[in-house]
Amino acid sequence: IAGLKKVKWPGRFQVISKKPLTILDGAHNPAGARVLAETLRSQFPGRKFTFVLGVQKDKDAAAMVGEIKNIADDIIITHSANRAAADSVAGRPAIGLSKALKSSTGKDRVITGSLYLVADALKYLDVGMAP
Repeated sequence: IAGLKKVKWPGRFQVISKKPLTILDGAHNPAGARVLAETLRSQFPGRKFTFVLGVQKDKDAAAMVGEIKNIADDIIITHSANRAAADSVAGRPAIGLSKALKSSTGKDRVITGSLYLVADALKYLDVGMAP
């Protein structure tokens, strides 16, 4: 139990900033998006977030959006550098990650939808992996 309390799993509800809040979570399917939304509601009751969302082409993006839309102030569609990344989500075109992150700067945000996206965001935001 003591070891589990010390486990760090980058990209899984990883808080990289508290003010403003920035969370990275690799939720990449509707079930993961549901758990993410439930966790956000329990950890931050009543708060809304800007979601930076990028998914792979083979994912049910519409269902993922359905899971997060009630706690979203905004959903910014982006994509990872992975060749299987979707170019649009729910009919909305994806913008580049750099632009998506810049447009969400200063807002409480959650970067999610793909572990590839989370990895790209970690690099872009220059987040170290050390504890």
